[in-house]
Amino acid sequence: MIGAKDWVKDENPADNPKVVYDQSGPVDKKFQEVDRGVSISVRFGKNTYPSDLKWIPTNNASSWMKILRVKTALGG
Repeated sequence: MIGAKDWVKDENPADNPKVVYDQSGPVDKKFQEVDRGVSISVRFGKNTYPSDLKWIPTNNASSWMKILRVKTALGG
C-alpha cells in the first residue's frame, strides 16, 4: 500500500490507501521459484520511525517473526 501510514494518521482521509502491484517482482528472488503464495516486503517512507532497522542484528525470517510479534499487531 502506498501512503498507508499517512492514511492512518489522517483524521479525515479522502480515499483508502492504494494497493499497487510491484512491477519489479519480489525482493527475494527465490520466491520466483514457487508457483503460488505471497511475497511481502516492507519499505520505510519518510514519515516512518525508525527510518531503518539495520541496528537490529538479524537476517533470518524466524528472528524477524519473533521481533514483529513483540513489536507489532502480529503478536496480538
